[in-house]
Amino acid sequence: MAVKFEGFFNGKWGEPDPGVENPNPVFAGVDTHSFKWGSPGGGYPNELSFTVNPFSTRLNKQFKVGDLIYFNGSTTNSVVGVPLELELELYGPTRKKESFQFDFDIVGTPNDGTPQQNADFVFPLSLDKGQALQGSDFAIV
Repeated sequence: MAVKFEGFFNGKWGEPDPGVENPNPVFAGVDTHSFKWGSPGGGYPNELSFTVNPFSTRLNKQFKVGDLIYFNGSTTNSVVGVPLELELELYGPTRKKESFQFDFDIVGTPNDGTPQQNADFVFPLSLDKGQALQGSDFAIV
């Protein structure tokens, strides 16, 4: 009988990087699943959220870790990066907790052009995280 892995990943955002050009960044949501940043100009702040997706999978099968959701607001006083800590809580076939950190680069725009020109971007800096668990390798890709 094949081994079945069950668990979930919980995500929480870390302390952001304000960058050199912004001595007074505006942000909220450190140590939570939803990170907001920037002073909205009459609208809403930018937001990155991680939502949990419990999994049940077999060995050597890909599975969904969770959902990363981004809302692009129209803001000033932004940040240039933020880390996301994913904590794996495995409860089958064994109980184990393991943490992974992923850094995200945030590229803001001045919001003085067309909607396409005003689009901000969020880039993962590294998504290849390999680990060993009970002698077997696995990776988050």
